[in-house]
Amino acid sequence: MPSYLTDILGFNLQSAGILCVFPYLAMFISGLCFGGIFEYLQNNYNWSTDMVRRAGQTVAYGGAVSGLILCAYMDDKYVAYVFMILTQVCSLSHTPSGIAVVISLCAVLLGSMSSRFRLRIF
Repeated sequence: MPSYLTDILGFNLQSAGILCVFPYLAMFISGLCFGGIFEYLQNNYNWSTDMVRRAGQTVAYGGAVSGLILCAYMDDKYVAYVFMILTQVCSLSHTPSGIAVVISLCAVLLGSMSSRFRLRIF
């Protein structure tokens, strides 16, 4: 992602490094929110598990595709960055449980940390 922000959108390397944090933060928050929303719909409006999964997939793929198309045609780099974050937000809506998102993000964090420690050992 930093190379996309520097090479394509034209951010400098320092700001690209900082801006790389926000899509993952947005993914974490949106995963928890979508999990709560879909659980609410399932419990209070009697949506079936199949219906929740279909709605999540529709938001995930439709929102991500729309955001990427809009991102490609934006002239302002900040607006394109916002649409890039929105595609990340939409992409996590297919997770029916916020706990699954936390577990998947923990796996990424633990994987990156373990590879860091492996490099120090050798």
